[in-house]
Amino acid sequence: LTPASKDSSVSLLSHLSSFDSMKGVKQMNSIDNDVVDEATFPSRSIFSTMLTPASKASVDDEAKYDDYLLSLEEELQDISTDEVALNDTLKIIFLGMAYTGKTSLIRRLKDGGKAFIPKKDERTIGVDIYEWDPSDSDTHINECRETLNTKVNREDGAPTVTDIKFSVWDFAGQDVYHATHELFFSRRALYVLVWDMGANNSTTRRRGSSYHEDYEGPFALIDSDDEDTAVSEPEARRADRALERDIDEKVQFWVDCIQSSVPGSVILPVATFDDYFDTEGGVEEARRRCNAMKRRLLQHEERRKSSIKVRLQYLYKTNRANSEAAKRLKTLLCSMARPKLIFGDGNEIDSVIRVSSTSYRGFCKLRSKIVNIACGRDLGGHNYLFGGHVGVPIPRLRLEVRNVVREKRNSLKVVEWQYFV
Repeated sequence: LTPASKDSSVSLLSHLSSFDSMKGVKQMNSIDNDVVDEATFPSRSIFSTMLTPASKASVDDEAKYDDYLLSLEEELQDISTDEVALNDTLKIIFLGMAYTGKTSLIRRLKDGGKAFIPKKDERTIGVDIYEWDPSDSDTHINECRETLNTKVNREDGAPTVTDIKFSVWDFAGQDVYHATHELFFSRRALYVLVWDMGANNSTTRRRGSSYHEDYEGPFALIDSDDEDTAVSEPEARRADRALERDIDEKVQFWVDCIQSSVPGSVILPVATFDDYFDTEGGVEEARRRCNAMKRRLLQHEERRKSSIKVRLQYLYKTNRANSEAAKRLKTLLCSMARPKLIFGDGNEIDSVIRVSSTSYRGFCKLRSKIVNIACGRDLGGHNYLFGGHVGVPIPRLRLEVRNVVREKRNSLKVVEWQYFV
């Protein structure tokens, strides 16, 4: 190499020292903490754009050019793993209708038993963003017996490990904000759908004979001394239909919003107001409602896929198998494009994680579930969740940009482009 090309290669190495291999390393979006799978760093393209004219002149033919790239890659592979910064942060988006307990749930996750629970009139405006470090064991040390494993291993198998952290986004549940939520959705994010199990919807209750007590009188058809509170079959069907509507409006609505904006996202439904059912049917009623929600979501997903298959089959019969519409339908049927619904422990008894912010229960299980999903130890029956995002090296340049953003946002509400040039 000429002196000029050596100087350029040294300068290039200083900018790319956070990589131990140029092949297969993913880019990281510093704005929404998103990783673009397709944006790999091919050796030829990156070096051809960054080499100086003098260095290009020193590699006239193809063979010398390949040898030059190979020598640089070997030098990059010799960089100590201690200098590699890994992506240790996953974005969590909490969605749900108003008064479902999203903010209370987040504060319990972050601060444990000492968390301040907001009052009913203290509602979230727009969106609130928190930083959550689950490795802080002191937060839940008195409630959680099991030690939480927050370690994230490197995807390439190198020994470097780091603790997982979360950027928590708390979206307001009022209808007026729903239209803007999708602007902040990210493909590489965990979506937690918060549902109150119909606790705030009185029509979902299965009422027994005591339901008619207001109509007792001289012409009452029910004996006031009758203690039979069995639920009639028509009443059970009415309550079940009301529960299904509640699920469609408060849970399936958000699944459809997520799927339309970021197909193939990871979704974790969580049930709140678990303490409400201590006096309204007990744990069996809470489990019944959660099982109904799981069953309803899976049925809706199967119907959606069946509809796509019918439309695709019609295109095949009309000799349009290679049309743009057929290609789009094929893409939608791909497993990577379908929503990845993750439920509780994988059994029918507790199919959905239930929590109560008021009585502070269920959060040890929820905390462990979220961390294991982020670290890749719990795939929820799927083959792929956040591979290529959590635990991958961060490019040095993007790491510097991220650090500048974090520094400036302590004193500025808006970080302008001029701070990076």
